[in-house]
Amino acid sequence: MKLCRALGVRSKDVIALVGGGGKTTAMFRLADELIAQGKHVVTTTTTRIFAAQIRLAPQHLLYDGSCDFATRVREALAAHPHILIVGAESDAASSRRRQFVDSGTTHDDASQDGKAFGVPPALIDELIALDEVDGVINEADGSRMRPFKAPTAHEPVLSDSTTLLVPVIGVHALGAPLDDAHVHHAEIAARLAGARLGETLTPTVAARVIAHAEGGLKNKPPAAHVVALVN
Repeated sequence: MKLCRALGVRSKDVIALVGGGGKTTAMFRLADELIAQGKHVVTTTTTRIFAAQIRLAPQHLLYDGSCDFATRVREALAAHPHILIVGAESDAASSRRRQFVDSGTTHDDASQDGKAFGVPPALIDELIALDEVDGVINEADGSRMRPFKAPTAHEPVLSDSTTLLVPVIGVHALGAPLDDAHVHHAEIAARLAGARLGETLTPTVAARVIAHAEGGLKNKPPAAHVVALVN
């Protein structure tokens, strides 16, 4: 089954991927599936993204807050049905970046640690309003490469226009200890699940975190649908 069908993706959806265990991979797979349907898709992040992950997109556009940014998005989508939009980490990094980068072309990283900042949530609201955009997919938090996580106070960063919230867990987290080596913010996850640090992360424990209003459902817009992804 296609991932977009399993998640029930609809036209003009704003999809937010949260949690851990393969959000970026899922984001680009979803984009590829929607492109195959003739859709025009924007992928983005409201947190941070690795430079190596940026290269997975066929084209990317640097958000600089300019008044003509919507026009630039339209022009980019006219040439490529999928664009990734990222922010810059610093003014110096921004000046080094080219506006568009082919996936196979050598380019500067956004920063010394190879990451770029994300975009403001309000930009996603503006993007989905464009006639040329059929869907937006947002990686809305980070997990420090852990397969499971619980959000802290400032996470996740969702746009008001989010229509589909997808809490993600890497399946190999199940059966592992509920500790910081396997779970990002393990102490918070344990508290939300009513579990003890170090005990086995069972499907039941994981489900309690995912279904918790301060866990996988945190900051969910009232009208958004929720579909969990075991990756």
